[in-house]
Amino acid sequence: KAYTGKLDKEQEMELEEELERNLYHSSKEVVCWIQERWGIVYSLEGCVKLLHRLGFSYKKKTLFSCEADKERQEAFIKELEAIKESLSEQEVFIFYGRLPPTA
Repeated sequence: KAYTGKLDKEQEMELEEELERNLYHSSKEVVCWIQERWGIVYSLEGCVKLLHRLGFSYKKKTLFSCEADKERQEAFIKELEAIKESLSEQEVFIFYGRLPPTA
């Protein structure tokens, strides 16, 4: 019989719902949640494999400078205000993806 994992289908569905509702910063946090919820112990590697099997992916955190470019921020705010003023009452704007790099 093929190995199907430690969680049954209902538990996997509940885990998926939990991960959709709440942000977990590491697989270690997910391992702790599973253990607290069902008393099932996963290794970190096993948890990562489970998450991949369920369609979740992991992105490594990247560090960036906390020093902001004040001039670029002010220019961006002015641009947003101009866009906001040009919209009718029924229109809205949303942010999607990344802004293109400026020269």
